[in-house]
Amino acid sequence: NRELRASEERMRFVLEATGDGIWDWDIETNRISHNEAWCHMMGLDKRFLSHPIADYIERIHPEDLPAVRQALEESTQGPAVFAAEYRMLHGRGHYFWVSDTGKVVDRDIDGKARRMVGCAKNIDERKRSEADIQRLAYFDPLTELPNRRLFMDRLQQAMVNNARNHVLGALLFLDMDHFKQLNDTHGHAMGDAMLIQVASRLTGNVPE
Repeated sequence: NRELRASEERMRFVLEATGDGIWDWDIETNRISHNEAWCHMMGLDKRFLSHPIADYIERIHPEDLPAVRQALEESTQGPAVFAAEYRMLHGRGHYFWVSDTGKVVDRDIDGKARRMVGCAKNIDERKRSEADIQRLAYFDPLTELPNRRLFMDRLQQAMVNNARNHVLGALLFLDMDHFKQLNDTHGHAMGDAMLIQVASRLTGNVPE
């Protein structure tokens, strides 16, 4: 018993040190328990160390909920490990990204899941970095308009779609009069200002 308690204590220290949020879902009672690190990550007080699973579900972003439900169903109905990345509502009212993994650790004699445990990590910073990289790759940093790479990708998609559905499309080319003269006379800063102004007018007059 002493060895078991010591082992559990060491495991608790390790889990707390990582800062990861640990959850333990009693599927039969539909209650879920957490460690303090989970509450801290979520911006919630210790009242949320244990609560109905419905309270947890309500904090998942509505757009991400169907994928989370599907992943949970696959892991409770079969041997699959639960793994999902989704947004959670923080105690301060904003959404942030988590990476969540879990596994069924107890089933009844008929194989029905009774208990599931898992670990959630805050990956909000990683997601922001990925979004920044994506934006740099496909959007012009000056005008914030889609760049040539994204344009070519969308153009190819449109051509394939048109061919499949036997419809036609039109490509509009827009040029700016005396742009080179503006750059040569007033400098590139003024040329950039004009590009920003044109981009602003374009985005204000076309659908998203």
